[in-house]
Amino acid sequence: MSGLTGNVGLILLIFGIAALIGIWITGMLVDRHLRNLVLLSLAALAAISVALVGGMREQLVVFLAVIVWGWSFGGASTQMQTAAADAAGDHVDVIQAMVTTAWNQAIASGGVMGVCFSIMPVRCLSMGATDLYGGCVDHRMVREKACFQARCQRTLSDIVTSRDVRNGRPVLAPSACSG
Repeated sequence: MSGLTGNVGLILLIFGIAALIGIWITGMLVDRHLRNLVLLSLAALAAISVALVGGMREQLVVFLAVIVWGWSFGGASTQMQTAAADAAGDHVDVIQAMVTTAWNQAIASGGVMGVCFSIMPVRCLSMGATDLYGGCVDHRMVREKACFQARCQRTLSDIVTSRDVRNGRPVLAPSACSG
């Protein structure tokens, strides 16, 4: 969207460096300012979410968001583990196992969701009621059953990369409707 697809490596490098800085800052301040760090990290994540809603097409906004995201998320695990350990009292071992399990479950769930969104047909994602990205269900495809089936068998990533020149909306490539 912002023309940064060729710079994914650079973006990930910037995110990683910002995350390391976030871990370093958290390590220095976590014992004295845990609550403030957690609140600041949450506020930063909320702010970049809002910024990306309005500015995801701007490269500068994306780069700044990646930096802030890396910084705020880098120290999140340390902040969560410290807060959990402080709250657990004598049961630190149990709570640390629970925190680790929660992180692993979140990572696994994210992986499963990524797979589902990358390989599921758009028809399944949109439930056939609305067009998810502006074209899965429209009058042309309802009339042409073969086209409708071909369209809804394509993956989300295929649709996102096919664009209508007139309005920039994702569309079905003409070759998928031939026949």
